[in-house]
Amino acid sequence: MGEPKMKVNCQMCETDFHTASECPWVYSACKQPQCNGIPMLTTSTTSMNPCRKYLACQFNSCNGGWQWLDEAMVEAATTLKSPSKGCYECGDEDHWLNNSPWK
Repeated sequence: MGEPKMKVNCQMCETDFHTASECPWVYSACKQPQCNGIPMLTTSTTSMNPCRKYLACQFNSCNGGWQWLDEAMVEAATTLKSPSKGCYECGDEDHWLNNSPWK
């Protein structure tokens, strides 16, 4: 028998299917069609949502350029850009985000 595999948790989004250097949520594209911003992975400090992670566009002028990370993960799991199917950025299944030609 081989050694048991260690569970790896991403230090950025705290999921266990990748490491921080491959985190698809750190350098994704803004969801607003006319925005060229990059969402930042941030942690809420509000009393209503303490320590809840969210994505917020780097541009303050981007209206609607934010989303709760857990909701973004559910959305990604139900679209072509699912992490279990490959690259978050372009949706191709033959590479991960860190090897994306669109990065």
